[in-house]
Amino acid sequence: MRAIGIRFLWVDALCIIQDGERDKNSEISRMMGVYENASLVLAATSSSGSRESFLRPGVPTERLSFRFPARVAGHHTSIEVLSSLARHEKSEMGDGGSKNQDDEEEFDYISKRAWCRQECALGRRLVVYTRRGVFFHCRRTSRRNSQPCDAGHHDAYVPSLVRINITIRRLTEMEFSGDWLRAWFQVLEDYTARGLSDLADSGTALDGLSRRLAAQTKQVFLFGMWERFLPDCLLWCSSSYYTPRWPTPPAGREPPRIAPTWSWINCRNPVMMLNLSELFNPQFTILPQSESTTS
Repeated sequence: MRAIGIRFLWVDALCIIQDGERDKNSEISRMMGVYENASLVLAATSSSGSRESFLRPGVPTERLSFRFPARVAGHHTSIEVLSSLARHEKSEMGDGGSKNQDDEEEFDYISKRAWCRQECALGRRLVVYTRRGVFFHCRRTSRRNSQPCDAGHHDAYVPSLVRINITIRRLTEMEFSGDWLRAWFQVLEDYTARGLSDLADSGTALDGLSRRLAAQTKQVFLFGMWERFLPDCLLWCSSSYYTPRWPTPPAGREPPRIAPTWSWINCRNPVMMLNLSELFNPQFTILPQSESTTS
């Protein structure tokens, strides 16, 4: 880190007292600033926890070196990275994909954690260590060992972390319209398919990303919904075919509601969005709550 002019390393598992509610709540409110202002965010997708190394043998590899852009001592330059890149094998199905892609997704632990969604999206630069090599992603480009990679390109493995970050990058460039909303639905479905240890984090773990998008689009975000597209955002359904987002509460104990009943934030299962914006264009008005209204 010092070789490229970075003085400090911030690790959430160490810099946040994980079993201290007061410290945790205080630090969570700063997450947007921490990751947005970071020079570089490192993500180890193949590590299941802080006690497990992400530098381990994977599929057959070959040694390669490649360069990523960097700024050292105030000057724009590049740094050389050594990587063990998997030898690419075509799928026997003939679809152009890697036949080990499913195995790779199985070990992509970060893409199963809800908190990691915004942490990786907020960073200006992201370096992703996978079992197949190193990926670089920033707000202008995505590269796999110096070669450009694209979310829709299936000829080589692209981790889901990078694929969805490419979608988020599109959100920052697009006009706030129906196409923008469809891209947001992809992000939301990806987020709700990830696991949480606590229901209370269902909305909080997306707060930093939603605040950044709200500031860029000058739109209002209400309990997981965009006010301008509220009817569209209300058209979500619970998907019971996938693993629930957080552990089952003890018998006889109902989980607390942390959002209105119409919000997906309370839903324990991953959600699917019913994109019907091309079929109808509803007109609506949000009425202010009067003093006589209880809730």
